[in-house]
Amino acid sequence: MWRQREKNRVRSARKAGMLLLFLLLLAAIVVLGGCSTGEDKLRFDEVSLVTEPAAPTAGSDTKLIVEVDNKEYKDREATIQIQINSNSTLPQLLDASREGDGYFVDYSFPKAGDYTITIHMYYGEDEHYAFGKQLKIAG
Repeated sequence: MWRQREKNRVRSARKAGMLLLFLLLLAAIVVLGGCSTGEDKLRFDEVSLVTEPAAPTAGSDTKLIVEVDNKEYKDREATIQIQINSNSTLPQLLDASREGDGYFVDYSFPKAGDYTITIHMYYGEDEHYAFGKQLKIAG
C-alpha cells in the first residue's frame, strides 16, 4: 500500500513538473516573439491579382496586375515575380514591372483551364512573401 502511494506521488510530481516545463516554454516563446504580432507583415488579403481583360481567354494577351493594399508596403519598392502554374503546362516564372501603384506582366495563356498564380514579393534581401491566387481562363 505504501509503495502504491509513493508511485502515485512520483507520478503527480512528474505531471506537475511537465506542466511547469510546458508553461515555461510557452512563456519563453511569447517573450521571444516580442512585439512581432504579425500586424506589420503583409497579409494574403492585402495583395490582389487583377486581369485585363477581366475575363481572360486562352491565346489572347492578358495583363496580370498585382496590387498591394497595405500602407507600409504599397509605396515600398519590391521585386515581384509571377509564377504561373497549371496541371496541363509547365510552370512559368515572369518578372513584373512597376506601373503606378501596381506591378504588371503581359502573358498569353496557352490553354483554357484553371491556373494557380503565385505572386512572389521580395522586399530587400530579408523579406519574401508568396501568395497563391486562382484564375480561370476561358477557351
